[in-house]
Amino acid sequence: MSKKKLSKLEKSKRNPNSKYWKTKADKLWSKTIRSIGACEFCGGKENLNAHHLLSRGFKATRWNLKNGVCLCARCHEFSYVLSAHKNPIRFVTWLRVVHPNKHRFVLDIDHDTIEAETPKDAFERLSK
Repeated sequence: MSKKKLSKLEKSKRNPNSKYWKTKADKLWSKTIRSIGACEFCGGKENLNAHHLLSRGFKATRWNLKNGVCLCARCHEFSYVLSAHKNPIRFVTWLRVVHPNKHRFVLDIDHDTIEAETPKDAFERLSK
């Protein structure tokens, strides 16, 4: 009996750490964060972005909803008033006041003791 050759897509779907699952988990995490429907700083409703509080490079927190806030493009990238990227001190101060639980999450996280979930597991958890 001969084995059926799997397509690249089918191989990706079988690998819980594949780019296929990472992309799906990233998009669902972003969509969930943006579902708030408005920038959490200025209230704007246009060009919403999902901002990671801790870098996406930290796999253990990449898809944790406590690790994100919804910001418009202006507040996320371009404004010197708040931008998480251009004015991180002001951003952290704002976070501490507006989202004390998320601020505490960022301060208390120990990446050495948290086991990272696979992108497939993250996608399935966020899908519920």
